Amino acid sequence: MLQLRDTALSLPEDVDLKEYSTVCFSDFVKFARGRATPRQIAHLPHCGWDVVAALKLQQGQRENDGATPPKVPVLR
Repeated sequence: MLQLRDTALSLPEDVDLKEYSTVCFSDFVKFARGRATPRQIAHLPHCGWDVVAALKLQQGQRENDGATPPKVPVLR
């Protein structure tokens, strides 16, 4: 968990989690199907799931910095 927190702190704050993870997943799929470009292959080490998890952690911290409490699911 400490490594994830360090990774999250090293990422820029303006990174969009959904866009970043979508691009990374797309690159992984293209690589698996043998259609990835050399640029996408070079980008793969930076698209690890640990980075996506760190982005989720970073996004959660930004949401909790406000005055509103974190979202809690309502059971019905």
